[in-house]
Amino acid sequence: MGFGYEMVKKANPKVIMISLSGYGDTGPYSKYVAYGPAQVPLSGLSALTGYKVSPPMHAGFSYADPNAGVHGAFALICALFHRAKTGEGHTST
Repeated sequence: MGFGYEMVKKANPKVIMISLSGYGDTGPYSKYVAYGPAQVPLSGLSALTGYKVSPPMHAGFSYADPNAGVHGAFALICALFHRAKTGEGHTST
């Protein structure tokens, strides 16, 4: 809908907003959808897998997909503790 944090914060200063964009909010890839299989080689994880005599291998599962949710939930919990302590909202991108 195009609402940014600063606009929503005017209506509710205690609001907590989180964004989980796979390639960031700005930059050349920001409008692309990020899937776990594409992020494994882009992050360098596939360079850590496989055997010494073979090229890099896929990690075998979409490692980034479940971790994004876990890290987003942790950031949200931290923001809730921050709001309980200070009364301030928070944004995490």
